[in-house]
Amino acid sequence: MKIYTLTSHVADQLGALEAASLTRRRRLKPLLWLLVVLTVGALLWFGLRGQLQLAVLFGGAGVIALVVLGVIAIAGPNERDVAIKRSGAAGEAVLPQLLRSLPDSYTLLNGVPVPGWRADIDHVLVGPSGIWAIEAKHHVGMVQCVGDAWGYTRLGPGGVPREGHIGSPSQQVRRAAESLERYLRQHGGSRNIAGLDVQPLVVFTHPQVELDLEAPTLPIFKAAAVEAFIISQSVKLKPVASERIVGWLRELRPAQR
Repeated sequence: MKIYTLTSHVADQLGALEAASLTRRRRLKPLLWLLVVLTVGALLWFGLRGQLQLAVLFGGAGVIALVVLGVIAIAGPNERDVAIKRSGAAGEAVLPQLLRSLPDSYTLLNGVPVPGWRADIDHVLVGPSGIWAIEAKHHVGMVQCVGDAWGYTRLGPGGVPREGHIGSPSQQVRRAAESLERYLRQHGGSRNIAGLDVQPLVVFTHPQVELDLEAPTLPIFKAAAVEAFIISQSVKLKPVASERIVGWLRELRPAQR
């Protein structure tokens, strides 16, 4: 199987968090030095004049301001945000490894930006079984799906079960697939290429996830089961059509969204 990475939006978001932290430090550095000068100046000015109360007042205020700004300056990105982004990056890295044994007639494109869609598609698989838009999720614990409604149950601090809702990955990937299909039909409609239907698929990549599915609206699998599912599908695309589609997808860039 051939693999291409068009964008890595999770890595880009992690980089943006770190860049914002660096920018904050650079902007606060001159202010910190100014506060140091003002604090020392106030201590000397009032101290030499015997105005000890004012020296303590202004000196103490300056020290407090220095401590607060110093903490803000050295603080890194929000740990929760970083943990979420790293989890997403880990999930997106699993599927390419598991699908490597697919035949060379398949191509996996990672981080596919789609015109008219607000985010990249995690993976797009193109091959004999058609075109698949894949949303990768790295949740742990029990994930429930009823139709397009999603929730989770996992152990929280102290082993206490926690429940919550998940933004619907099935609706998300379905809409992304529709946007991608419109783009492909604009390119291939005049060339009489059959099989341009984009099929949505949700894949859970964490080894400790359990799925409780009731009347799902599209295929949902653990990562280990995806390859067998893909291979079992009927042939929809000829090799020439697959190559053209991959070529169109590789032309996509984030600026086109």
